[in-house]
Amino acid sequence: MPIYHGGTEIPAGALKIGGSDVSSVYWGSILVWPPSVIDGGRRLLENGTDRRALENGFDLRVTEDAARSFSPEVQAVLDRMTELTAEEIDAIEAFVDGSVADGNWGRIDDFWCFALNGTDWLTGWKFTTAIPSGTIARSSNGATCTDTSSDIDTTMILDSLVFHQLGDSEIGVFLHQIDSFGTSEVDLFGCQTDVGNYRTRLRHLGDTETTPEFSSTYSGTTTWENTITLGQMQKKLFSLRDDGIRSRLLINGSVQLPDGDPGTNLVFEFPLSIFRCNDAGTPQRSSRPSTVTSCYVGAVLNSTAFFNRLTTLHTALGVS
Repeated sequence: MPIYHGGTEIPAGALKIGGSDVSSVYWGSILVWPPSVIDGGRRLLENGTDRRALENGFDLRVTEDAARSFSPEVQAVLDRMTELTAEEIDAIEAFVDGSVADGNWGRIDDFWCFALNGTDWLTGWKFTTAIPSGTIARSSNGATCTDTSSDIDTTMILDSLVFHQLGDSEIGVFLHQIDSFGTSEVDLFGCQTDVGNYRTRLRHLGDTETTPEFSSTYSGTTTWENTITLGQMQKKLFSLRDDGIRSRLLINGSVQLPDGDPGTNLVFEFPLSIFRCNDAGTPQRSSRPSTVTSCYVGAVLNSTAFFNRLTTLHTALGVS
């Protein structure tokens, strides 16, 4: 595990500062010299290459040989990112490994955390890259929409996914904040076809009503009346689930009654949007100034475990 100073490799046991031998060097509370006790390079890997540590004015660089190892699932996520901080790497590792242990990670087609750094925030943790339109911007709390005509295209077409299947499907967004929209209808996410009018959509009707419409024709729509008010919508995970027997709305992983009809078709051709519903290629309803911290698409999950992991991830990333 070579260590370099000014581009020159320093042999083991030969670390000197100002001509004097140095027995140990710390980065924060972590011992980084001698290299034999670097703890697998923990926190010393950044951006997939190296991490520079400054201690008393001395510049250290630990190469990839000193990097800690990750599970295959975590490494696959890290390989998709380019500007992760050490704190983000730690948070990703805890979330992904925890989700694997919960049995959820292998049932998710893709996941986005919009609170990541300004380079990686739109990168799906599995295979997609989301595309913003309008005035969507990244903030420390996630993707923020500042007007009524913006959205995020997840690029995911629901009938072409591996885990999200008819009768075993779930979609959710963590809504950090939303401005008042009065009696107007607003979609948190959605997509819809023109042929058959198949749609997956979570729509708030305004005032105190919430209407999820999940993989069904118009006749299959279920309305959850007087379930949640505007003030109660802040910092909540909203999910739609279809287990083949019923469709359901979940808030923070908890099922809301009544049950709805199961879906009849998955939406095809048109990808899922966030902040608005993609209605056969045309945005439906106006977006509202709001912030979405994260989003996922997949099969039915262990909802309580997933919500707990998500909360821990957001906290680790500094989401308020």
